[in-house]
Amino acid sequence: MVVAPHLQRIGESAFEDSYVNFVISSKISHLENSAFYGATFLKHISLRDAEHIGQNCFSNCYNLKNVENDVCTSLGQSSFSYCKNLFSISFKQLQSLDCKTFSESCICNVDLPQVTEVQNLRSLFQNCVFSDMTKRELFSKRQPENIQHCEIKTKNQLENLFKWLPRLCFGAKRATQQNAALFYLRNAILLPENVEIVETGAFEGFQHRVYQIFAPGVTQIEGYAFNKLPWLRECHFPQLVKTGWGAFYQSVSLTKFFARKLQLIGRYTFEYSGLEYVKFPEVVEVQEAAFSKSKIVKCDLQKVKTIQKEAFAMTQVSNRYQSVIAEGTAYIGCTPFGAPKIKVRTNEKQIRLIKQYMELFKKRKVEY
Repeated sequence: MVVAPHLQRIGESAFEDSYVNFVISSKISHLENSAFYGATFLKHISLRDAEHIGQNCFSNCYNLKNVENDVCTSLGQSSFSYCKNLFSISFKQLQSLDCKTFSESCICNVDLPQVTEVQNLRSLFQNCVFSDMTKRELFSKRQPENIQHCEIKTKNQLENLFKWLPRLCFGAKRATQQNAALFYLRNAILLPENVEIVETGAFEGFQHRVYQIFAPGVTQIEGYAFNKLPWLRECHFPQLVKTGWGAFYQSVSLTKFFARKLQLIGRYTFEYSGLEYVKFPEVVEVQEAAFSKSKIVKCDLQKVKTIQKEAFAMTQVSNRYQSVIAEGTAYIGCTPFGAPKIKVRTNEKQIRLIKQYMELFKKRKVEY
């Protein structure tokens, strides 16, 4: 324990690899680089009036749990990296952050009301865990298995992460190939409400692992926008109306897709995807090969009017003769399921078919 009520300045590497656990001083204003680097026993230090915190200042301080500051406007690179038990941070006047500031840390509560600039966003929270775990889990040395991939599970987590996006993200109405990297944070793509359209190929073959997509304002996804994202598992598009060609083509790990206002599913949208069950209550048209070669087993499309050819070809729906709930169907294109024995639930008796496939369709069982 260090008791120094008049201590104001701590020099470079002053307590590096030390065994100090408490520093009691209310006047600390300047901390040089690596001042407490590797001080693994440090639990408490008052930083409320610290104006300067240097690089690696508290790096590898495994037992540091809370940090509060009222005057500091910037932090040194990696100043709080590898603080595995860092639970809460509060910097009232902080305006900018450098890369890797909190990398490999574990943070639940964030209070940074004045931050306007974030540099090197991709590595800012590299492997940083934001979670709502209990303190017992949070302060354990071993990272809990349920956050192995840092999944966003609560609304509060999502709202906190949106605050970390660069200011440029909140002025864009479109996500493009040029600005796509700005929306990537902690293994997720976060598109604020102001983003309404995802342009063609915006995130196609994105170089980073993406597990989740949250886009509360997106209404249209153009062709191949999220094509070839093999790690993608979950998507949330509450305002989405239309998807373009191959929007989620080859998303082999995709199992959850929420888009209750979706009306048109474009060609090849979910081809080769991992989706097994979908419910789109507002969809009116399913275009060619939309679910072709996917893992789809059940599809609930209560208001669909048109199902085009090969829409469900070579899927579990066709192979196992599962039902497609399409009670408003008025048109079914040629070989929509790629097999002659498919049950289609529909309450429309007028089903227009292309003449050359009339005989093939007669072999199907159609339930009115």
